[in-house]
Amino acid sequence: MIATIKIARIFTTDDYGLFSIIIVNAGMLSTVSLLGLRNIVIRTIARDSSKKKSILFSVIIFRSIFVLFVALLFIIIGVYVLEEKSSLFTILIIVFVFSQHLWDIIESVLFGEENMKPSSILNLAFTSLYVLVILITPDKYLTLSLVLMFFIFNHFIKSLALFILSGFFNLIRLKDFKIINLFVILKNLFKESWPYYLLGILTIFTTQLPFLFLKWNSNLEEVAFYSASFKLIQPMQLMIVLLLTAIFPRFSKLYKSDYKKFSAYVVITLNFIVFLGSLMSFILSVFGEEIMLLIFGDKYIETGFLFSILIWYSLLFSIFNFIGTVLGSIDKQKNLMYLSILYTIILTVFLWFGSKHGATGLALAFIVGGFVNMTYHWKYFANKIKLTNLHKIYTPFILFLALLSISISTLYMHLELIYRLLLGISSIVVVWLITRPKKLINELLVVT
Repeated sequence: MIATIKIARIFTTDDYGLFSIIIVNAGMLSTVSLLGLRNIVIRTIARDSSKKKSILFSVIIFRSIFVLFVALLFIIIGVYVLEEKSSLFTILIIVFVFSQHLWDIIESVLFGEENMKPSSILNLAFTSLYVLVILITPDKYLTLSLVLMFFIFNHFIKSLALFILSGFFNLIRLKDFKIINLFVILKNLFKESWPYYLLGILTIFTTQLPFLFLKWNSNLEEVAFYSASFKLIQPMQLMIVLLLTAIFPRFSKLYKSDYKKFSAYVVITLNFIVFLGSLMSFILSVFGEEIMLLIFGDKYIETGFLFSILIWYSLLFSIFNFIGTVLGSIDKQKNLMYLSILYTIILTVFLWFGSKHGATGLALAFIVGGFVNMTYHWKYFANKIKLTNLHKIYTPFILFLALLSISISTLYMHLELIYRLLLGISSIVVVWLITRPKKLINELLVVT
């Protein structure tokens, strides 16, 4: 994040937009080429370490061929279809994809053996190196090409280091590479991995393709505006995912052992997420302009409204993730997949048309598309869970809509800072009186 802020401040908006597009292309190609095998490799080795040799060789051979195919396809599409002539950026993206392939397979094997140390240490070391180099390098030398080359090759050396260290400490040895029923193993692995692969592909449509939509339908400056705002909300989204991952086992256990307590836990947890999320989203969105100016500088002062809208979408994102977590805990994975497919199709249509109106149009498309998707998500969720005290959830949603409306109205009216401060303080008081957070937390602790 620190390095990103400096890069955004130094680069022109067009250069930062192009930087974001290249990173997004690298990420998309990696997702497509890795075939969703990561979780399956980890799970298989964790359950039976004797399968490591056959799986390791099979996955490396097959995925290397597929990565090469994807790389060639990317070159053909870039040169002949999209008429992208920058060979340097194409080479850098392909280097990143191959290094990600190497890193992913070695890390998957190590994770399967419950050995997280090597990759964690290398991640910390090379990320720190990247940030340090960006911070100490004089601004005049930080060109787009130089930053990209260092970013990609830093990742490549990190992947190579993990491979070398895994061999040096006998974590993975060359004699582990053996051909044992290659095609049978691959068939079984892919049979299990395709839902993860499909989920990864669906994620591309709502997280990475929007950057390309902006490039095609608007311009690189709009990409830069969206990218800067998106970077600020990413930590919040990561925290939401980690929180829901942490409570997933509790949901699964209560569903089987005590449905009444499960029902209460679902309602109270959702109340807590929506109440707290609404308050945080309101406060951050009201001061969106000041936040963007403080962090990214004068070039991004007009992105305050964009940032504010994306903050509210983060709350919608957390509710969708909560619904997915609960459905997963009651073994409704197949139904969840169908919901995800429909969600992606509907939201992608909104995002395509929203991107024609720049980054702000794209952000509003996230909100509108999110509400459209929430209608059938909520109906399905309520029917499947059969919560006995569902009425308790309506109050936080009403508050959510009220604060969202006030926030957007405030931003459109361009109220002065003093009035926005008064609104922020008033919202805290109102939410405190309505929610009685101490009681809500106590209820959550009692159920837990």
